[in-house]
Amino acid sequence: MADEDALSREYEQVTQMLDALDTAIAERDTAKARATATARAVGRQLERLGYLARIVGIPFDRELARRLYWDYPDLLVSEIAHPMGAHVSSVAREMGNGAVERPCGGACGRIITWQVSSRTDARKQARLCPECSAELEARRAQRFAEWQVERVRGSEDDRQMLREALERGGEPRRYAEFPGVPGTWAVDENGVPLVLID
Repeated sequence: MADEDALSREYEQVTQMLDALDTAIAERDTAKARATATARAVGRQLERLGYLARIVGIPFDRELARRLYWDYPDLLVSEIAHPMGAHVSSVAREMGNGAVERPCGGACGRIITWQVSSRTDARKQARLCPECSAELEARRAQRFAEWQVERVRGSEDDRQMLREALERGGEPRRYAEFPGVPGTWAVDENGVPLVLID
């Protein structure tokens, strides 16, 4: 009964966490829609700016165009091309490679910079700074080492359980071996578990 209560609490915890996730997803979607609407408004303003720049005879600021292209991937290339008086297909060539600055994807929050050659790369999640990357790699290595220890421990427990069953005169059933699944083992043609054959 206690196990069933614990299981019920775990299910309830998952349900609560899923509710929190639903809320976060709704907030993200709302923010994304707001960012898209704002980007279109900026695009319309750039169109007006492009017309005015042509009337006055002053070329559109290339540094601003570069910043718009690399730092604001929500802006359409056509919205950047218009004030430049350029064709959409030539904008990427004119902008060259860019540098993206984003907060580290780890917990430190440091600003990191990396070089990109396409706007798709600029949209990707922030990368990790060297310190956070090393910390993540250390955690992965630790989890792997713990998993290996558990695997060996489980294998030793299986051997002991089988030996005890055979000593009591029990006949081990034939099981397929599923690595990492307790209570499963491979047997030879006589039905003797391979883990007992040294």
